[in-house]
Order: sequence, then C-alpha cells, then structure tokens
Amino acid sequence: MTAVNYQLSTEYREIGCFFLDFHDYVDKRVKDFIL
Repeated sequence: MTAVNYQLSTEYREIGCFFLDFHDYVDKRVKDFIL
C-alpha cells in the first residue's frame, strides 16, 4: 500500500466516522422532535 493510498483511506475513515456520528445525532434529534 502506497503512502498516498494510506493517506486517502485514513481521510475516508475519518469522514466516515464523522458521517456516522452525524447520522446518530440527527437520528436522536428527529426522535426527540417526533416524541
């Protein structure tokens, strides 16, 4: 694995974690709003 590929995969992983956290947060907010 080249350094560039590793850098990209690390960034994608961080972005993926961010989106998962964000989705979790939105999910909670929507449930609070509905309930």
